[in-house]
Amino acid sequence: MITVSQEQLSKLDHCGEPLQVGVACWDDGEAVVVLEDGQSARETGILARAREGAAVGQRVPEYAHAGLRAVVMQFDHPSATVLGWIRSEEQWHEARVEVIPLRDDLYSRVRGILETAALADKTVVLVGLGSVGSTIAVELAKCGVMRFVLWDPERLKVVNVCRHYAGLSHVGRFKTKFLRDAILEKNPYAQVTTHEVGVAWENLQIVRDCLRQADLGIGSPDNQEARIILNKACVDEGRPLILAGAFRRAFGGQVFRIRPRRSFCYQCFLGALDTDLEEQAIPREVLAEPIAYSDRPVPIEPGLSNDIAPISTMAVKLAIQELLQGKPTTLRSLDEDLTASWFIWVNRREVETDFAALKPLACDIDGMHVLRWYGVRYERVKTCPACGEYNAATQEKLGMHISEEEALAFAQPSLRE
Repeated sequence: MITVSQEQLSKLDHCGEPLQVGVACWDDGEAVVVLEDGQSARETGILARAREGAAVGQRVPEYAHAGLRAVVMQFDHPSATVLGWIRSEEQWHEARVEVIPLRDDLYSRVRGILETAALADKTVVLVGLGSVGSTIAVELAKCGVMRFVLWDPERLKVVNVCRHYAGLSHVGRFKTKFLRDAILEKNPYAQVTTHEVGVAWENLQIVRDCLRQADLGIGSPDNQEARIILNKACVDEGRPLILAGAFRRAFGGQVFRIRPRRSFCYQCFLGALDTDLEEQAIPREVLAEPIAYSDRPVPIEPGLSNDIAPISTMAVKLAIQELLQGKPTTLRSLDEDLTASWFIWVNRREVETDFAALKPLACDIDGMHVLRWYGVRYERVKTCPACGEYNAATQEKLGMHISEEEALAFAQPSLRE
């Protein structure tokens, strides 16, 4: 069987010559999909319009040769018949062709690939495409978000596979490039821009420019500096930000929803951060890989990806609510439930943490337990160096000018040299 969109066949109306297209071939040639522009292809095929007077029942067309995997031909008569051929084991075999009006029926309940067009006009900037960020990106593509800007400097490694959306066949690729293809697999009409660099002070202006054109920022980078910079850029540009991350060995995680100058920001949070809590966060990947997301020798346990999944899911839920602001939706009632700006999830009562003494889940229905989300109240800090008046107050007190980076570093001891 060959699947091709009506939009692709319509290109033949403006081109007298056969069109070379990318195809994906599966199950030893049993199924071939003619790919849309922008999707990665390993094999090629031909789309052609049959010459006037050509017999519909003709055998393999003249365009077929050993370098192709599939040929699709459209006959104007009778009734715009479309026939196809697939090459398998060096032989050409006629195959059934299914023509789908993909773009027209993108959100069709019957033939479409996306549920709704509610998020089709939204742009999202995602920073950090690891185990958390990769799932967030694909889920938002499935929700109908049409424009993505992806930031991550790292390539996929073998140790990523057990928890990442990608598989072994993508090891060595930039995470941005893989996620671009994964998004286009869900929605071939999405627009995806990639940046194979990390978010840093030297490219702060580029980050700001990206956010200025976006509706929402989402971050799950593996280093605190990137989170601080992303937070600063979102505050400056007035864009909401979702920050998500797992604690060490994924015994739990947290998600922040930051609404600039309406809620506390990440810098507000850091200003009063308990050192022990920060130590629970997963460190940079290069440090985490040798000990498999652990800061001490522990028995190997299954379920790491499963423990990370709730964190990604909550981030997606909050992102959808933010992107739907001002739009009529049946999800509006969730605004009454998701009132907090800081949410904590605990997978297990990890020893030597603040959560070790929690009562077992089956004990009662009150209080804090594992496997539940908890919203935490946290007030905005008026003198925050990112969203408050810290810079002006400090400069007046010291009688000197300080840069944004210096102000943030002075307010956060861990960034001081």
